[in-house]
Amino acid sequence: MAEEGSSEAAKLLKNSRYILMSKRSTLVQKDEDARKGKLVSTAGEIFNTPEIKARGGNEVWYDELLEENKLFFTIDLVKDLLDQAYNSHDEIEMCVRLEEIIDICKATKNSDSLSNLTDDCQGV
Repeated sequence: MAEEGSSEAAKLLKNSRYILMSKRSTLVQKDEDARKGKLVSTAGEIFNTPEIKARGGNEVWYDELLEENKLFFTIDLVKDLLDQAYNSHDEIEMCVRLEEIIDICKATKNSDSLSNLTDDCQGV
């Protein structure tokens, strides 16, 4: 991204893997932990490590990433639908969610990577 002239987008994306892979509820919980001053790691005497407190701003950072990049926004939708499909106890409901994902991917011209899902849900 930096080479393409989008240094602000590249800066925002740096070290964002955890943020992008987490559920929003996890990010909200992490922000709440930071507001409460929760310790992530206690100080260690043997290796002289400092005390580390939880850092906030995770949900805001996540929202900024989604605003900056349409692909991340699409991935966020797909991630939520996959979570719903995975947690479904009904095969038909699962396939409905997967078909929604396929529709999103087709609409965004990303259908090649999910062609196997189409074949799997055709028989249901």
